[in-house]
Amino acid sequence: MQPSLKSKRFFTLIELLIVLMVLALASGVIGFSVHRALREQRFKTEVELVADSLRLAQNLMLIMNADVHVTFKADEKIPSFA
Repeated sequence: MQPSLKSKRFFTLIELLIVLMVLALASGVIGFSVHRALREQRFKTEVELVADSLRLAQNLMLIMNADVHVTFKADEKIPSFA
């Protein structure tokens, strides 16, 4: 004997909407956290680039025994040395 349709449990529309809302909130929180972590990592990478460039300029100054000028431009990733 098969169980009747009335005895089967179906999800109501409200239950489905609540589950979808919880999933949307969770994905929003996770997405925001990932975005913030990427921004922080990008910032740290840029700071390391500046520090490495200044160390290189210091080494060039010591090798050449002369003043070295470091120029950072917004549209270029690599600084120029003069």
